[in-house]
Amino acid sequence: MTTKLFSCVLIGGKSSRMGQPKQLILQQGKSWFEIIYSQLSPVCKNIIAAGAGDLPPGSWSRVADKKNCRGPLSGIISAMESQPQANCIVCSCDLPFITTDAVRWLVEQSDPSTWAVIPSLGEGFLEPLFAYYDFRILPFLKDLAENKNYRLSDISVHEKARIVQPPTHLRLAWKNCNTLGDLSV
Repeated sequence: MTTKLFSCVLIGGKSSRMGQPKQLILQQGKSWFEIIYSQLSPVCKNIIAAGAGDLPPGSWSRVADKKNCRGPLSGIISAMESQPQANCIVCSCDLPFITTDAVRWLVEQSDPSTWAVIPSLGEGFLEPLFAYYDFRILPFLKDLAENKNYRLSDISVHEKARIVQPPTHLRLAWKNCNTLGDLSV
């Protein structure tokens, strides 16, 4: 039996440096949310927006942030709870350079013994906001939240987490854009 795979696009952060909701920023006539959705959809037929905030016009699936939790962890837990027994590709809404090839590569890095695949972009920088999470990691994520530990990088210490280096030709997919200046490549 193959485990189902879905995607969670995290929306609703403060966007304080950007000054506007990142998921609604237009690039070549499409919002970042729509761009990310279009790159995830060839791999994941079920895509959920997690968090508060506006979405572009359309009929999107969404879940609210987990109560009594903060930051991206609240959206990840909520999305994973909504899809029991399904593995998840998490992607934050500030990654407009994501590609379907990068999504496929990320999924290929998983195996039955791995509960999280977290890319490392070098110099100790992990990117848990474009990562793969097996459904079995959910109790660990809930423990982090219960202990008020909202640092997603702490997922990497789990014994079943795997840290991977994206190949050079795919690394741009993990570029966070927190200001419009970050769009230059």
